[in-house]
Amino acid sequence: MQTSQRPSLIIAVQEVSPLYREELFEILSQLDRRRLAPRNLLVAPCLHGQHRVTDDPAFLAWLHRLHEAGDEIVQHGFTQRYVPQPTHGWRARLVGGYLCAGRAELLTTGYIEARQRFAAGRRMLRQAGFDAAGFVAPCWQLSRMAWRAVRDAGFHYVGTARGLVDLRREQRWPLPTACFTTTPPWLDGLLRLRARYLAQRRQRSPVLGVAIHPHDLHGSVPFTAVLRFLDAVAAGRDCLTYSGFLRQQATQPGSFRRL
Repeated sequence: MQTSQRPSLIIAVQEVSPLYREELFEILSQLDRRRLAPRNLLVAPCLHGQHRVTDDPAFLAWLHRLHEAGDEIVQHGFTQRYVPQPTHGWRARLVGGYLCAGRAELLTTGYIEARQRFAAGRRMLRQAGFDAAGFVAPCWQLSRMAWRAVRDAGFHYVGTARGLVDLRREQRWPLPTACFTTTPPWLDGLLRLRARYLAQRRQRSPVLGVAIHPHDLHGSVPFTAVLRFLDAVAAGRDCLTYSGFLRQQATQPGSFRRL
């Protein structure tokens, strides 16, 4: 990136669903108090296969107000349900069932099933009045076939654990992201160490990300860690949406990798 460009902060509020109405209100309230906007709202169209974003008019109206104010709507899976199968190996069961607490919807899906899930989620978001340009998989987990499918599904970009992928220009941008968890405790400890490392090297990082989950509020410590991280890194940074960041890089190219 050019040195004249201010560093960026990319905030992703994940698992946006009517199920987590109260938690999301608190998260956005804390971000508003810190004047951290715009944000990326990662919407689960039909969380757990039953909480449809289209079925709650008041929640939907709130999302539209946020979107009109500048927040970006991003498709975040479809149901976010990982269903273990007898054919799944130990790694899939460990990641999908334990580390991701059953949310890694696309961890083992084939191409056709993944395309069907992308299409179903996109239809539901369009019924809700949103046309999401980007996609982020639950827990950032995409099978090899799901990765092929997401590239063919018409999205402009995909957020991954390693960065942000511009599918139209076939570029991958590094995006070091801090995230936190309530369980298991040892993983929470590792994520805190990573967040501390990112905060310490913030002056050398032209862009930083933070992922916030509604369940971070179910234990006071994880959300406190989120706010502490934001307070440490936000000063002097411009908040950007994923699309805003990619538009910025199109005019001021930085360090990317070709896919």
